[in-house]
Amino acid sequence: MTSVQSKLDELTSRNDNRISVFDIQIQEAQNGTLTLSGRLLDKSQLETLSLHFPELKLDTASIRILRRSDSPRMRVATNLTGLYELPTFGMPLSSELHYGIELEVLDEQGRWIFTRQKDGYLGWAYKPYLAEGFAAKATHLVIAPSCELRAGPDAADEIITRVFSGTGVVTEETDSQWAKVIANETGWMPLSLIRAISDIPESIEER
Repeated sequence: MTSVQSKLDELTSRNDNRISVFDIQIQEAQNGTLTLSGRLLDKSQLETLSLHFPELKLDTASIRILRRSDSPRMRVATNLTGLYELPTFGMPLSSELHYGIELEVLDEQGRWIFTRQKDGYLGWAYKPYLAEGFAAKATHLVIAPSCELRAGPDAADEIITRVFSGTGVVTEETDSQWAKVIANETGWMPLSLIRAISDIPESIEER
């Protein structure tokens, strides 16, 4: 039991929590069978366990595999929120999430969702700030650090919300200086602060 636990502790310490889940406990070791429980991100990690304990028969029925082919998807429905290491606002941020970002739902705890971004980063997102399904396909990206969305095409018009750099928006109409866009709210922003996605180079070198 001691040697098995030491090996599990070593595997846990080598795990990068930002992109993977390895949370395994020993339930029982008896008659050459090691009964395990806990969570893994991917089914392929079960093979890794088998390689590390070739002399034991592994009972992995109680291990939860978080990623599934039918994992539901949600999107960020507010202008900006956080991806947290644990399901509480008091923990460090793993990343920031702006409107429209797609998230794969892996687990749920109360009002928090354990999610995976398209880039592979994992973390907890606050469920009331999310919505089911996908955002409309963006036509433009916001290229300013932040920008106010206003009720009309004038700098004196009421501020409805703010959008942040990298947010994908759908452009409804434009004039010479302003664009009406759809993000978490619909409003107007200076045309100079967005860039058409079709104009963004595809290769890293060109970018």
